[in-house]
Amino acid sequence: MPKKILFESAIHQLAAAGRRRLETLGAYQADITTLRKFLQSLRFEVEGARTLKANWSFPASGSATVDFTDAKLYQRGDACLAAQQKCEGGHNFSGDAVERHNRKCFDRCFDELVAAAAITLHK
Repeated sequence: MPKKILFESAIHQLAAAGRRRLETLGAYQADITTLRKFLQSLRFEVEGARTLKANWSFPASGSATVDFTDAKLYQRGDACLAAQQKCEGGHNFSGDAVERHNRKCFDRCFDELVAAAAITLHK
């Protein structure tokens, strides 16, 4: 059976977004516990080419569609490295633009899942 590479990549990116969100909670232990339980209860299904269905059982059963159409998966972030360096004067190259774009995209997707689950967290 062929691998569902985009699906698996999207799940990986959502998990990374969840870890990043946990890091922002600081000393809010109740929020950390709630978010960890939510993350542990998440299950995913392929829905479309650039969408997946997220199901969770905590804090109450629910589901939502995650649309990651905007993500730039399996594109070389360094494909235009020379152009990026030239634009930045060749100094202080600030990293991979594709990676930054995908972080924003999946952080938004993850926050939408948290909202769909009716979880309120401190910012």
